[in-house]
Amino acid sequence: MIFTPKTPEQLNPLFPKGEYQYIIKECSERESKKFVPMFEVILRINDKTGKSKIITDYILFDDAFDWKLRHICYSCGLHEKYETGNIEAHEFEGKQGIAKVGIQVDKQGQYKDKNCILDYIEDTTIKTEPQKSDKDFDDTIPF
Repeated sequence: MIFTPKTPEQLNPLFPKGEYQYIIKECSERESKKFVPMFEVILRINDKTGKSKIITDYILFDDAFDWKLRHICYSCGLHEKYETGNIEAHEFEGKQGIAKVGIQVDKQGQYKDKNCILDYIEDTTIKTEPQKSDKDFDDTIPF
């Protein structure tokens, strides 16, 4: 059988650091190794040439990572659900947006380098209503 030999880089091609469009293929509720609730998000990112890559991201419900949940919600159009404080994993499936992609390097050299999600880019077309304060409330009745 004839085949084309490939280099290790060709077998595990990494996307360069940058911003990429994504679609969320799956999202499920899990617990981290330290028993912290989280969403496990499986995304497909696409580069400008049409190549795609699957990346798994973990959104932990932990004070140190609260920003990432907000950013993914505001990136893919679930900002209203985020503001209610109640969102289910399945609501992310099929949603699209833009993510900042980086390269994760294993410092022990045990695993190959891989792409990872650094952050999610907020959709600037989403308009949010500013909260009205009591001073903005006018309860006079015009006659």
